[in-house]
Order: sequence, then C-alpha cells, then structure tokens
Amino acid sequence: MMAIAAGLVLLSNVAIAKEPSIAELQDRCNKNHAPDCAALADKYLSGYGVEKNLSKAAELYTKVCDGGNGRGCVYLALMYDEGDGDGDGDGVKQDKLKAEEFYTKAEGFLTKACDAGDADECFRLAWMYDKGKAANQNKLKAVEFYTKAVGFLAKVCDSGDARGCSNLAWLYANGEGVKQDKLKAVEFYTKACDAGDANRCSNLAGMYHVGDGVKQDKPKAVEFYTKGCNAGDANGCSHLAWMYANGEGVKQDKLKAVEFYTKGCDTGDARGCSNLAWLYANGEGVKQDKLKAVEFYTKGCDAGDEYGCLNIAGMYYGGDGVKQDKLKAVEFYRKACDAGDKYGCLYIAGMYYGGDGVKQDKLKAVEFYTKACDAGDASGCLNLGEMYDEGDGVKQDKFKAVDLYRKTCDAGNPKGCYNLAWMYENGEGVKQDKLKAVELYTKACDVGESGGCINLGAMYYGGKGVKQDNFKAVDLYKKACDAGDANGCSHLAGMYYNGKGVKQDIFKSADLYKKACDAGDVDGCLNLGLMYEYGQGVRQDNQIALDMFGKACDLKSQLGCDNYARMKRTMGQ
Repeated sequence: MMAIAAGLVLLSNVAIAKEPSIAELQDRCNKNHAPDCAALADKYLSGYGVEKNLSKAAELYTKVCDGGNGRGCVYLALMYDEGDGDGDGDGVKQDKLKAEEFYTKAEGFLTKACDAGDADECFRLAWMYDKGKAANQNKLKAVEFYTKAVGFLAKVCDSGDARGCSNLAWLYANGEGVKQDKLKAVEFYTKACDAGDANRCSNLAGMYHVGDGVKQDKPKAVEFYTKGCNAGDANGCSHLAWMYANGEGVKQDKLKAVEFYTKGCDTGDARGCSNLAWLYANGEGVKQDKLKAVEFYTKGCDAGDEYGCLNIAGMYYGGDGVKQDKLKAVEFYRKACDAGDKYGCLYIAGMYYGGDGVKQDKLKAVEFYTKACDAGDASGCLNLGEMYDEGDGVKQDKFKAVDLYRKTCDAGNPKGCYNLAWMYENGEGVKQDKLKAVELYTKACDVGESGGCINLGAMYYGGKGVKQDNFKAVDLYKKACDAGDANGCSHLAGMYYNGKGVKQDIFKSADLYKKACDAGDVDGCLNLGLMYEYGQGVRQDNQIALDMFGKACDLKSQLGCDNYARMKRTMGQ
C-alpha cells in the first residue's frame, strides 16, 4: 500500500534483548512512553507481529509527533505524502500540505535531537535533506548530518552499545550515508551480535547464508541463526528452522524444523507460523493435521504474512481440512493481495470474473488483474489484456491490450507472445507488421504455445511475412499436433489430404481428422464427415458422416448444422 523509506524503518526497529510483545508495547504506550508508541505504530504499519492497520499507525504517529518526537512526525508526513494507495480507506487520505506541515515539524524536532547527540535523528534529518522533504533538497546538508550520524554511531558502538553497532552495520550494508561496504557491515553486525543484539546475529547469519559481503558459509549461518534464536529473535528461529527443513549447513531434520518454526511463530514471526502450517498440511516432521495447518496459516495471515493468507484461502476454496467456504477464500485472497502477493490478486480476480463463490463482477476482476499485473504476474497482465482486447468488463482498448500483451510476452509468457503476434499480423492496436508477427509466433512456438506453431505454419503456408514453404508448414503443424493441439492435427490432415509439403495420403488424413474431431476440433469433425460421405480414406458410411456433422453442429458450427440437415434429407430421415 505504501512504501516507507527502508532506512528509516530499520533504525527504529533495533532490539537488544527479547523484543517486547504487542501487549507490552501497548501498555507502555498507554503510559505515554513515546518510543514504545512509535515502535507499536511501526508494527501496525508493516503488519509485523500484528494485523496491518494503517489507520492505527497514523493515530499512534500523530500521538508521538504531538509529543515532540521527530520520528513520529517523519512517518506521519510520509503517510500523508503517499496517502491511501489502493483507495480502501485504510490509512490517511493523501494531503501534500499536511505532509509538508509534518515534515516541517519533524525538521525542528530532529535538529534539536541531533544536536543533543541522537544518531538516529541525525540520520532521519540527513534523509530529509537528501530527498528534499520540508525544505529544498540540500545534498551538502544531507552529507553533514549523515556524517554526524555515522560519527555518533561509531562512538556508541566503540563503547560496547550493540545498538550503535547495529545501526552502523545497516548503514554500511545499504550504503545509506556512507559508501556501501559489505565487509564493514559484517564487522559491525558481528560486534552487535557479540554485544547481545539478537536481530543482528540473524542479519549476520543471512550474509553468511547467501555469501553477501563474506564467503558463503552455511554452517556459519546456522551458528548465527542459532545464536539469534536463542537470544529471542523470532526471525532467527524461523530461518534456522528453514535450514533444518532443507538440510542447508546442517543435517536435514524435519523434527528440528518443526521445533524452531514453532518457536519463531510463538515469538511473533508471521512467516514462521505459515511455514509451520505447511509442515502440518503435508505431514513433514509431524503427523499430518489439516486443522493445525488451518490454525497456523490463519495465525501467520493475521500477523501480516501474505503466504499464510494465500494458503488458508486455498484451503477454504477447496474445502481442504476445513468446510469449503468460497466467501472466506475471497476474504483471505484479498488479504494476501493487499499484502502485495500477486497470486492473491490473480486468484481473487478469477473468482470475480467467473462469479465463483461471489457475485460476478468484471469491474472487480479488472481491478484485481491490474494489481496482479502491476505486482509482476504475467497471467494477470495476459487476462487483463484479453479483457481490454475484447471489451469484456471494460471499454475496449486495443492499444492497451497490445501494451499488456507485450508486457506479458517480455515476462516469458508464451500466450502473451501469441496474442501480441496476432495483433501485429492483423494490425489491431498496432501498425500491421507481418515480419514482427512471424518473430513473435516463432517465440511463442519455441516455448510451447501450440497456437503459435499453427499460426506460424499458416504464415509459411501462405507466404505471409516469410518465404512460402509448405515443408516448414507441415513441420509446424506436426509440432502442434504432437503437443496435443487438435487444431494442429486438422491443419496437418489438410496437408496430407492435398499432398502439400508431404506425400499425399488420404488415409493418414482421415486418421488425423479423427484425432482432431475426438479432441473437439470442429474442422476435424466437418472434414471427417465429408470423407465418410464420399468414401475418401475410409469406407463410405452416411450414418458416420451424419454423426460427424452432428458433432460439428454441437460444437456451434453452422456449416456442421447445414450438412447435418442435408444428410438427413439425403438419407430420407
């Protein structure tokens, strides 16, 4: 919904000992302890450990800002700056004047705190000057306050305070205020971990896990995830569980995975709950228990994990371990989508499009296919493109369809390439270009889109955009037919019937038309009916011809219906 600057979030989420619970934060906030109100607001903003609630976050940031806390003012300003991105009424309405008001407030509070030696507030002030918030962009001012922040943090770290080392490590890891230096990040994460910061032990583990700034060392990663988990970091426990589940850096042990996912889930890691649910759902490391899976997917979802929302939605949709309830599925798919999961958006769009468990609503389908597409799902872009192409639930717009097909094709979806090729071949929404159509049909065919092979074969057969070549057409029709495309078999049958690009063989032609008709291809049924009517490649049989024409009619071919009526008259029926 909204993207608060990552650097700002990190600096306010450092925990030395066990992270306080939501209840503990709420209790301290009720006693007007500004840092805990701000930390609670961060939780509601991110959905970490609690269901995401932007309105609640804004309320809490307002409270701490009014009390003179610069960080609260910055976040509140950012929320007004971006507003309610998806229009669902959560959060605050975009208001640039309000944003400027709170940025200005923040500037005063942050300057005062920075002058008093608060490194975090120096950093936030530097960020505001860097991005031109509340005042004109001033890179020199930004450098001045970034330098101050780094200097203060270095002193704090040298004194043995884990928090200073933690934040300094993050700055070096992300190149914020200093030149990015992963080796420096490893150095300061190590210091922070040794000083008791559980979260930074897990950060350090992550760097060893993937080889980020240090030589990859999975056993070392296990060591630091263990250290982080034992010191109370929920995320460290869940990552440790993942290492045991997959046998990375340690001998595979599904029982250990269950143990540490449970620990991670119990201490507030939403993804840990969802992964624990998966183990229960599949009976890995624990006796299969779909009710337990439902419980933990729900817990993960409620704590803000989109993976948990997606999976619990699937269980309600299919009635897997729970009574089937498609309205519940819609609810959880929406939660997954709102949390940024492209599949949640895709599935709820499909349900609205088909009226599956909800009242059919093509406008809603367009809305959610758009979200899925914007989140990078090629199928969402494809389905949205087809709706614009056909004017299905939205005003027809061939140009928009072309843009979406291109996006789909570029993402590697063969159907997107096929549809885009067709638009170029026929000059719909784009200037007609047969050469481009050939290129795109080839791309679609090469990655398994049989329709691309058929249309490319037709272009070779007709010499459109390419030199005429019946032999190439036969190869392409055969490729489609072998892949199970009935229409490809019909096209190949026609080549055998006419002896084009292959030795004429009407018996082979009849076999292929039968294969096509059996698979539901109307042209296969029509042509097979004619072959039976005239005894070509098969023994003449009016009754079978009648049956084939009837089948073509059932497949909504008017010619099939006409031939069926004609055969009835011929047979005196």
